[in-house]
Amino acid sequence: MQELAIRHPGSVVSVEAGRALEMAQEFERRLAECSTLAFRVAMGVLHNHEDAEDVAQEAFLRAYRNFHQLRERFRAWIARIAWRLAIDRWRSAGRRERREQERSMLRPHPAWRMWRPRANFSGISSARWTNCRKNSGSF
Repeated sequence: MQELAIRHPGSVVSVEAGRALEMAQEFERRLAECSTLAFRVAMGVLHNHEDAEDVAQEAFLRAYRNFHQLRERFRAWIARIAWRLAIDRWRSAGRRERREQERSMLRPHPAWRMWRPRANFSGISSARWTNCRKNSGSF
């Protein structure tokens, strides 16, 4: 794209390529100014280094995608994106924990199988078994 702009100065392609290059340079400059802001905001919410890095990276990606809209208030916008993403991650982690706790409560504990009495009727003859069933009344 830049080659086209160099070969045909003054064309629509060269203007768009020049504007895109200018926007990319401005984004890099602003990113350098507030590179740790998104991480610090996310770390304040999540208290987990890896999750905070993920949130900061996602915030910078969203900022890059919409940089044409937020040139004026970039620092405030990046802090707000990081804050909302961190809150969303914190909430989803809480929902995941509750869901896992509910599932573990529904599943029988593995030790439960050890305490359950196991009947072994292989040594009982069929006549004795029939007699047991008649006398117990529960079968």
